[in-house]
Amino acid sequence: MQRPHKPHGMLRRWVLIGTSLALLSTTVAADAQSSAPITAEKLERLIDQTLKGANEARFGAGGTVGLPDRGANAKYASFEENGVTFTFAVIVPRQADGLLLLSRHLATNVGKVHRTDAHLRRVASARIQGGIVSEWDGSECDADFAAQLAAWAKRPPASK
Repeated sequence: MQRPHKPHGMLRRWVLIGTSLALLSTTVAADAQSSAPITAEKLERLIDQTLKGANEARFGAGGTVGLPDRGANAKYASFEENGVTFTFAVIVPRQADGLLLLSRHLATNVGKVHRTDAHLRRVASARIQGGIVSEWDGSECDADFAAQLAAWAKRPPASK
């Protein structure tokens, strides 16, 4: 036996679905805005401060993240938080895709490197464990990249 067609019930269902989708899209948009990792202004300030700093080193793992196999010279800044050392490096001389975000978990001695451009688009990533460097990609890599950006975004700006 077929149920009688109830136009009001169907309409109510579509209104409920539409309202749910609107709420979901608003929530997703709000989450995306609130988790915006770092502003262009703050990034430029971080790059300028890093380039003016005294810390300079040669970063290895070059071939894995698309740099020369011999590595690249970079100016860098670091801080430690909750057992993780975060490093932000600017390859010198400057390159369009010459920013490095690195983290090293002190307890496990696992390192993670992300090479990015000046617009924070990730170019390549690598994982360093037990002295072995390997290319890295996927959702865990994306989450780590976002976490490293967030760690730098919440750092107070250095005085001028």
